[in-house]
Amino acid sequence: MHACEFSSSRCANSHLASGDVAGAVCSQDGNGDHDPMLITIVNLTAVAIRRLIKIAKKINAFKNMCEEDQIALLKGGCIEMMVLRSTMTYDGQRNQWKLPHSHEQYGSIQTDVLKLAKGNIYRSHEQFIRSFDARWRTDEHVILIMSAILLFTPDRARVVHRDVIKLEQNSYYYLLRRYLESVYPGCEAKSTFLKLIQKILELRKFAEEVTGVYLDVHPIEPLLMEIFDLKHHAA
Repeated sequence: MHACEFSSSRCANSHLASGDVAGAVCSQDGNGDHDPMLITIVNLTAVAIRRLIKIAKKINAFKNMCEEDQIALLKGGCIEMMVLRSTMTYDGQRNQWKLPHSHEQYGSIQTDVLKLAKGNIYRSHEQFIRSFDARWRTDEHVILIMSAILLFTPDRARVVHRDVIKLEQNSYYYLLRRYLESVYPGCEAKSTFLKLIQKILELRKFAEEVTGVYLDVHPIEPLLMEIFDLKHHAA
């Protein structure tokens, strides 16, 4: 899932369009409203989002879509895909996420960091992850196909060709069903397929809460500002 180096001149300087997250967040005195650890972790996710962008750019159907739809799908789906991806690295016994390809300092992150955010996101995450069968969330094939389903969601804001995107999403629903049929016996495969569709709906709702955390925290990485259209919300 990855689609961010668009060749259009009007997007040439866009952080989203270039996938550029190199700019570090400047330290600011601020008013002390946000816990430094929460700010650090939120901005660390920009690295994960950048990877998702690179993956999207390898999908032919995505590359062949118009630039407007590519940007709309990424802006609307990257947080959902990141949340889904994080379920693979969740360690329920230690209550933490293991971070591959990260600095030693952040080899793992305790989910307790969510308690630093406003609202009940820690509890929401707990409910979501506990109800996500480990057989499914640790199956990379399932997660990749579900990620594609999330990427090709036709009801994103500012999408131009909804019918084309819906057609592509349907192909991944079909792929998910066929994959499950190759792994589980008949009835179990159908039951699992229906449960995973329900999980996608639950994930989208949970991702809205996660987005609320991003909108509440500052300063944040330029890429994240681009995704959430925060350029006009500078404090």
